[in-house]
Amino acid sequence: MTMTAGLEPDLTQGDFNRSYRYGDTRNIGLSKQALQSRGLQGRNGTHFYNNGSYALLGALLEALTETDNVATCASRVFPDGTGETAKFDDDWIGLAAFGGWSASAEDYLSFVMSAYDPAGDIAPNLLRLPNYRNPERGWYYGVGTYFRLRSPHNIFWHFGALCGTRAPDQGSYFAYYDNGYAVSVNFNACSREPLGIALDGVLWEAAH
Repeated sequence: MTMTAGLEPDLTQGDFNRSYRYGDTRNIGLSKQALQSRGLQGRNGTHFYNNGSYALLGALLEALTETDNVATCASRVFPDGTGETAKFDDDWIGLAAFGGWSASAEDYLSFVMSAYDPAGDIAPNLLRLPNYRNPERGWYYGVGTYFRLRSPHNIFWHFGALCGTRAPDQGSYFAYYDNGYAVSVNFNACSREPLGIALDGVLWEAAH
């Protein structure tokens, strides 16, 4: 998913409470919502991160596998060796295509270092896989994360959070740096973007 399909704005924002303790994935409903005319205000080819794009991917995955994307992804996204805490949070099963994973910071870090290992399946093939390059800032979006091309190690990073819901705020952040260090942070308070940028800067300095 490159987030360049013109799906904008993200109609899932402000709608999370409808998915809390829903009991099943909401991929079909959220996909239909994303494809409403009011959700197609973006320009094709321009990057805009949208949870609705992942809902569409989740609906496609469920149709192709004839199961739900929770069962399909559980053994693929967090295979054996990435820890016992990695699972879907049952309260957030409705957002399974783009939110609701639960894992300790240590197990999330294990996943990051496995998924984006320089010798793995993804990192050496980044530009062969679907991706979008920001022409002004030089970062890419693809394979479920942001990245920059660097040597000897590409840089990967991503924030994610569920905020302002009936459940406690919760989120996570990871970065995998060009020098081989990686960090993962879990948090239970949501903040505005400047604080996230500050966190990113502090961790970068510490790792380098």
